Amino acid sequence: MKQKLSILLLGLIPVCMATAQSPMSVYGPINVGTGGSMISQGPVTINSNSSQGTGVVTNNGTINFSKGLILKSDDANDGLLANKATITTSGSAVSEIQLQKTFADKRYYYVSFPFTVKMSEIKSGTGTALTYDTQYYMMEYDAASRPNTGNANSWKDLVVDANSTLVPGKGYLFALDEDMVNREVIFPASDITNLFSTATANKTINLSYYTPTIQNPFTTAKSWGWNFVGGLTTSNYAMTQANLGYTGFLYYYSNSAKDYIEVATQLPGSATMPP
Repeated sequence: MKQKLSILLLGLIPVCMATAQSPMSVYGPINVGTGGSMISQGPVTINSNSSQGTGVVTNNGTINFSKGLILKSDDANDGLLANKATITTSGSAVSEIQLQKTFADKRYYYVSFPFTVKMSEIKSGTGTALTYDTQYYMMEYDAASRPNTGNANSWKDLVVDANSTLVPGKGYLFALDEDMVNREVIFPASDITNLFSTATANKTINLSYYTPTIQNPFTTAKSWGWNFVGGLTTSNYAMTQANLGYTGFLYYYSNSAKDYIEVATQLPGSATMPP
């Protein structure tokens, strides 16, 4: 009986034809060139690790993730998959396509997802199901109330039932309970429709223009129409390329500046939205 070993990839590898039958961990850049292919018969993990390196897979050829794909993220880095050609997942269960992130305690994070997530399937790094409002907490932005109140911190708790899902492209606040010892959280996909469409394909986030619903609101037009959104891809998205279809404001949160920065003031490619 053959022993299966994990494959650890650390360097720059232009892949023409590669087949991996064992679990694959990516800690560096990999480029699948035009006409090339990569077929994985074991789960692939694209890692984020400050000491070992961050995995970035760029596909210009064909990749098949037949036993699952895990994109890891921490406070410093994100494992990234940039698709410019063809990716398939034949052989993988949808739930084997996952995001995994390590969360610090006593802190809320901005999060979003490029695929639908069933809240009942969110797990700890040990694989144990997590309970909402006990082991983790989430809030959504109440953009509809802001035009009435002018309160920029218009957050509200999620109303959750057994069928609740997290929507692709929508932003949330997330916190893991401070008593949780294992700080890694697994977000399995429940629907990956259009997830691996190519980089040139348009992806749409539906926005709402919220206006006051009361007479004499405590606001001006600057408080109207806000939406809290996230990425729809498994790679960074250059927000300077966003086609809003109207003249409006687009801001992103800069970890380095610890503030919101208007995209229009940034050089092309400098304002990015992580997955």
